[in-house]
Amino acid sequence: MQISDYVSIAALIISITSIAISGYFGFRDRAHLKTHAKFYPYNSSYDRAHIAIKIVNCGRRPVILTMFGGNLSEGGYCGTHIGKEGKGVRLGEHEKYETSVYLEDLHIIDPEGNESDHVNFWFENTLGQRFKVINSEKLINKLSKTTNF
Repeated sequence: MQISDYVSIAALIISITSIAISGYFGFRDRAHLKTHAKFYPYNSSYDRAHIAIKIVNCGRRPVILTMFGGNLSEGGYCGTHIGKEGKGVRLGEHEKYETSVYLEDLHIIDPEGNESDHVNFWFENTLGQRFKVINSEKLINKLSKTTNF
């Protein structure tokens, strides 16, 4: 082998290493959202039964959440725009947004009079991507079986 062959092999190895490192940091340098939900039963000294829902941006890029909603048992979805004047909530690195869902929030009546219930919950960002709330189906069933005194 000649010296030019060694130089080209070294250049190839450096190029592949550079692409791998760029890909790694490109993958790390993005928004990454995690959802958490917990059911809180009725407590006379605290609050009615509800589901506390939290979404956290674990990534490095900010993300803007525009809607909190859920899919309905009769098909379709129902959502509420969040943030000041419905313009969304900006989540920077390690920032969170929290909301609560009560029993009366599970039942929906649309403007045409059709009735439906939520089957799960999700958040939507400005790109239209939906981030499902983990275990929301189980928590909705648990909440719908409780009674608030």
